[in-house]
Amino acid sequence: MILKRLENKFSSGGNIGFLVFLLWGSLVLIGLFLSVHSRGIDGAQSELQGRWPNLILLWENEGYFAHGGLWFSKALVDDPAQTMISPYSMGFLQGAHLLERFYIWLSGSFSFGLLAFHNQLIPMLSSALLGFLAMRLTLPLGIRPVHAYVLGLSAQTMYQTFPSNLWFFWETYPTTLFVFFMALFLVCENSTDGLGSESVSLQRIRKLSVFCMVFVEWIGALGFFAAYCLVNRYFSPDKKPIKMEMKKIALPVFLAFIVMAGQLLWVKASFPDVKLMREVAGSQIGMDKSFLQIKELATALNKRYVPLLPDWNALTMMGLLATFVVMTLVRREKKNSIHFVFLATGIGYYALFLLLGPKSFILPEAYEVYLVFTLILALFALLPGWLEILNYNSGIFVLLSFVFSLCWSCVQLRNYSLYYPLNIIG
Repeated sequence: MILKRLENKFSSGGNIGFLVFLLWGSLVLIGLFLSVHSRGIDGAQSELQGRWPNLILLWENEGYFAHGGLWFSKALVDDPAQTMISPYSMGFLQGAHLLERFYIWLSGSFSFGLLAFHNQLIPMLSSALLGFLAMRLTLPLGIRPVHAYVLGLSAQTMYQTFPSNLWFFWETYPTTLFVFFMALFLVCENSTDGLGSESVSLQRIRKLSVFCMVFVEWIGALGFFAAYCLVNRYFSPDKKPIKMEMKKIALPVFLAFIVMAGQLLWVKASFPDVKLMREVAGSQIGMDKSFLQIKELATALNKRYVPLLPDWNALTMMGLLATFVVMTLVRREKKNSIHFVFLATGIGYYALFLLLGPKSFILPEAYEVYLVFTLILALFALLPGWLEILNYNSGIFVLLSFVFSLCWSCVQLRNYSLYYPLNIIG
């Protein structure tokens, strides 16, 4: 009886199905740390990512609230007239900050290994949400439940082993956490699609995801919500009014900006001479001229900024083609319009992000995950799902998608290991 209930819940695409993708992502994560990430962490991380330990230790020793949770190179008590290094709220660093605080409390020292694990845990969770979303989107097409899960696993594997996500082993960036909360928001939206009402818990999760998206990366969040509202208004069958869509996100967006403004005002009130903004080349990613002149970081940059994406053009072209094919099928068949909405939003918000803050051109390794999330969803899940329906559920396109994702993932792991050999630093 219990097994039958579990089978029904899994086959219906219920929330319990997320456990499948969480388990798969955990296995992939273990495999990564036993292979391409099996390296001496402390020396590499201290050379490549020293500014985050310095900042976390500054918050720990000199006070988190005394610095407004913002990024300063040294204690404001020692230099009250210094300039904040980045206009970010530093929301993307809070998970690592809390983990490290707990570890420091236990052991008395900072752990680079824990930071590296955190940097890979977030993409793992994002990939699990992507796989879960892919399963939930393909199941209504009428394909077999097991096929929907396999397509979700295909997309998940491809995204988790994408070179940029592997590269985050070395760095902590807002993109990783932003994609996680974006995926959570899309899962919530998919769960309410076609429902007249939604549960209170679902509303709360959506509001939390909206707040965190803005707090982590407000430029990307504004571009995303602008694209989502416009696509829903002009391309969804319901022609949802922009006001109705904005009503769902207005409060958490407003609260996020209130918190960010509060951070700035708190620091300014405590230290009137502090300069809160500095816009120079590279400042938005925390790399100004003086930062780049440091010998150790220059050495690290030479090892980091090599072409990481030899197959990026192929994935872009194939992903964009799959995206437009799926969007065309949706318009022709006049069903599953949420596929069109999600894909159009993904392409649209990335274009808006480039216009509002062209950081992707400066550091593609960090920001291309914004686009690849959509491309992988289309190429490895939605398009094979649609082709399965046209091919009477033969299973051939599901099998091809899964095998293709595994093979491409192996290529990605090989490329990463070539550019970042295990003996890269000491």
